[in-house]
Amino acid sequence: MASGNSNDINDHTSNDHNDTNDHNKSNDHNDSNNHNDSNNHNDSNNHDDSNNHSNHDENHEECLFCSISASRDSTSLLHVDEIVVAFNDIKPSATHHILVVPKKHIPSINNLKKDDLETVKKMKEVGLNIISCRLNKSVDELNKGKTYQMGFVSPPFNSINHIHLHILSKPVTTWWPKSLAFGKFIFKDIDDVISKMEK
Repeated sequence: MASGNSNDINDHTSNDHNDTNDHNKSNDHNDSNNHNDSNNHNDSNNHDDSNNHSNHDENHEECLFCSISASRDSTSLLHVDEIVVAFNDIKPSATHHILVVPKKHIPSINNLKKDDLETVKKMKEVGLNIISCRLNKSVDELNKGKTYQMGFVSPPFNSINHIHLHILSKPVTTWWPKSLAFGKFIFKDIDDVISKMEK
């Protein structure tokens, strides 16, 4: 399954915290010099409104997969377009283990909405094309032989809170019991997810 670099995420979080403090100090200083009491009261209300933004925005800023998808260095990416990126899992559970990630930050399959249907279909399309090339088989041959597995790990078992599609060639090799790691209880098949979204 996918694994992120915790140090990178922590460093990024720390820098964001310092930048925010510096920004707030600067704004407070400017507000006290440039605004009267009435304006300061309004500024306080505006500040409260900005703080009411959900943690979703903070998580988005700290997200490893958001950083990867926004990177200008595409040398390690298998696919890049305006909707998704694809790359190899750094801790593969199969000979071929690819992740397809949307550029849009969606924490997990529990957060998918109707508007995300085309994005999920695009993820499947890209995943199929990559595994088809890797195994040197047509998509029809892949589907007949069931030589791959494609789906999402359900929360709370997902390792990174940015939805990512796993595409694995068979056999799957993992230290987890296969019935758990890539069984129906935790691992949600891409077609089942799409069918549910289409209802």
